[in-house]
Amino acid sequence: MTVKIEMLDEHKDRIIRAKAMAYTPSDREEFSIQIKELLDLKVIEPSKSPFSSPAFMVLETAKNEGIVLSKKKAELFKEKIGYLGLEIAYGHKQLKPHILTHIKEFPNEIQDQKQFMRFLGCLTYAESFIKDLAKMRSFLQKKLKKDHKWNWTKEDTIYVQKIKRKIKDLPSLYHPKTGDNMIIETDAFQEFWGGVLKALDSNDSIEKLCSYSSGTFTDAEKNYHINKKEILAMKKAITKFRLYVISDKFLVRTDSSICKSFMKCQVKMADIADQIVDIKEEIEIKRLEISTTQQKITILEKRLARLEKSTDTGKKTAETSSPKEEEKGKWTALGKLLEELKVPKSTGDKTTAEHSQA
Repeated sequence: MTVKIEMLDEHKDRIIRAKAMAYTPSDREEFSIQIKELLDLKVIEPSKSPFSSPAFMVLETAKNEGIVLSKKKAELFKEKIGYLGLEIAYGHKQLKPHILTHIKEFPNEIQDQKQFMRFLGCLTYAESFIKDLAKMRSFLQKKLKKDHKWNWTKEDTIYVQKIKRKIKDLPSLYHPKTGDNMIIETDAFQEFWGGVLKALDSNDSIEKLCSYSSGTFTDAEKNYHINKKEILAMKKAITKFRLYVISDKFLVRTDSSICKSFMKCQVKMADIADQIVDIKEEIEIKRLEISTTQQKITILEKRLARLEKSTDTGKKTAETSSPKEEEKGKWTALGKLLEELKVPKSTGDKTTAEHSQA
């Protein structure tokens, strides 16, 4: 059996120090079949040396770069691999089943702080798969404060059960490839921020979910104006996903027009600009998709929420007023807000109707 392998042009001057090895006829036949399959799948390429292949140049690169590989853990030609609690296969990644099982096996009524910390530690593996996870676990994280005396309530049990239900149907996340158009969606709330990473595949023009991210604002950040929080949320999301977007243009979506003005005009706002530029490479935002109407409706919803909250505090007034008067008062307040924001009443009524139907 004669095997002729040619080196690629960029490697033809490379010195090959490996020695030839003798194999049995059955081994050589099996190797021949496997090599043909790998060539057909375009996993390997022909080389100009019988002792080297581009597939093994990975080892040479690792040596030159000082990368340490574990002989026990290093595997080649695998369609599915496990890495840091993830199962990666065919361009997608999922959480390993044993981690999900481990989270589900935690009791609903956690016994002590150590067991509670282990539970939160397991949740970090699922952070990329659960939307607004920070909002869900923030109530429980208060138990980690130094001045907090350990106790477990029924409300804590409800939150744990809610998280367990959430992890039953976790999505399969798409692993972006070179050439995909990356999209980051951000939003800010009173105490939390959230971000979503998506990839637009140029082949099928479908936006694919890559990762979720969320976090809790610090005590100082919670006092910021909402516009400042929106900019801070954008900065935190970009920093979280920087490895996916730093080398190319990307799209940021937000419901806040202040973010667009901030990046376009380079408006300084309490050193937030310095925090965003703190990412070493230059960040270039291709465009921002902002719906002005949706932005105004969002403002309406937030103001109405505050209005309802203030109405609830005045219990005496609420008890004496009839349901019709309360409903009339809400619509009157809505009309004033529409006039203040200069939203056409027909548009506002239509949008409000759509929200009520939903």
